[in-house]
Amino acid sequence: MQKSGVAFLFIGICLCLEYASSSAGANSQCAHGEEPVKGYALRRDRFCKPWITSPAEVFKLRRCVCQPDYLRNAWGHCVKESACKKCFYERNADFNGCSPSCPLRCGKPLPEVCTLQCVIGCACAPGFVLDPWWGKLCVPARVCPPRCPPHSSYQMCASTCEPTCEGTRPDKCVTQCHRGGCVCWPGFYKTYHKGKAACVPWYKCGAKAE
Repeated sequence: MQKSGVAFLFIGICLCLEYASSSAGANSQCAHGEEPVKGYALRRDRFCKPWITSPAEVFKLRRCVCQPDYLRNAWGHCVKESACKKCFYERNADFNGCSPSCPLRCGKPLPEVCTLQCVIGCACAPGFVLDPWWGKLCVPARVCPPRCPPHSSYQMCASTCEPTCEGTRPDKCVTQCHRGGCVCWPGFYKTYHKGKAACVPWYKCGAKAE
């Protein structure tokens, strides 16, 4: 009987250590403003503006959720709830602590070069771009997309492993849906000439892009 008690005690200690280890690991993997969920069940998070956020983000089950007084923005980052409220009445925009200094605009070419400066404040949520007239309103990109080079079109989700003339590709392919980009049509390959992107058929990969 005594041996049984020792065995149960040993199992209990192991389970406690395993839980503590997993909790510590989850905590170290959580980003700024996040905390690990309690227990083993994954959980959905709370958002600043769920109605303009991708359903994949809204319904995603997470090991880390936003801390109290934090909400997740349309890019999936936890920000202060007070900061979220600053953009509540900005249509199709959400608060971003580090948005690009060269936002996308309807009918305008995608910026080839953008500074690393972070712009703090309200920004067009993923899937929306600035209007072509005043550059202040956020409009759906599917209705008024940015202008792309010939033989390409703007897509909200773009792969990092798009075919290129150089044939180079990253070690891991990732589909990015936060900003979108100009994607070459099937049968065309991306290349660069004088710092500008172009999409050409494979037999023109060795020639200069026009």
